[in-house]
Amino acid sequence: VARVLRLMLVGFLLVCATVLAKHNEKGSNTDCAQNLKTAGCETCTEAGPSQTCLTCSGGKKVLLDGKSCGATCPEHSTASPNVCVCDKGYTLNTGKDGCVAASNTDCAQNLKTAG
Repeated sequence: VARVLRLMLVGFLLVCATVLAKHNEKGSNTDCAQNLKTAGCETCTEAGPSQTCLTCSGGKKVLLDGKSCGATCPEHSTASPNVCVCDKGYTLNTGKDGCVAASNTDCAQNLKTAG
């Protein structure tokens, strides 16, 4: 019984190690496309058409578009920790370069009463 349990444990650990290695491969692509390198990106997500910056060089922040870097975040956004995100009550604009006040989501009293 102990031998079977040891073999099961070894098998389980091998599966865990394999899954972890595959997971780390997916997120470990830090080679940025040239346009992102030019924009100041230091590490990036997996290569492809939707590649974005994860970190910027020189202590800069990843800007809202995820494809450029800047010394500070745009108005109505803050770095969390080094990636700019829109502040509470604001949402990303269509150009992905600024934050605009979010639509009024406060319902009228009759709608609140209706559920």
